[in-house]
Amino acid sequence: MSKLFLVPTPIGNLKDMTCRAVEVLGTVDLILAEDTRQASKLLKRYEIKTPLQSHHMFNEHKTIESVCTKILSGKTIALISDAGTPGISDPGFMLVRKCIEKGIPVETLPAEQAVDLVLSKQRPDSSIHLLYNGGKGEVYVQNIMMKVTLSSGQVIQQYMNDGNRKPRRGDELVIEGTRSADFVQVYLTSAGRTYKVKEESLVLSYLQ
Repeated sequence: MSKLFLVPTPIGNLKDMTCRAVEVLGTVDLILAEDTRQASKLLKRYEIKTPLQSHHMFNEHKTIESVCTKILSGKTIALISDAGTPGISDPGFMLVRKCIEKGIPVETLPAEQAVDLVLSKQRPDSSIHLLYNGGKGEVYVQNIMMKVTLSSGQVIQQYMNDGNRKPRRGDELVIEGTRSADFVQVYLTSAGRTYKVKEESLVLSYLQ
């Protein structure tokens, strides 16, 4: 059913975007943004191709009716602000009120969602450790996969618990590394979709 989504965006760090928010922005027909230049950076970071339309305090009163018409015709639209949840102090209040008047469903996505993952490289064997400390909010973790590119160029991919069961708090994934810098990417599968949640180079310090 067509509706208006209010989608929270990260305050400061683009990596704090929730899995559900990425999913919604990637599947709606149109994204309304307070600042399309700022929104473009976010969409590029998550490879989201959905069309953008400017929606701010200077044009909101002119575009409300056309936005509602689009939704009533079967389109699903998402509204985002520069940071945080739209409609509280940002453009969006007038649109939400008009949608409610017209009987258009409005869904607000929760902003609180996080997965606690600790990535480290440890002695004595230079092994790479990924520790899962659980999640909070609406996050539902189905799988966690670590992809390691060794300094030799060899690529190793491995799932936590070999993919045999869902990750639980305290689970750890260990892959043998090298004494040089290893490039590590961590992927999380939630609600049937896979997202890259970590990406960094790890190297052992001689002080360790």
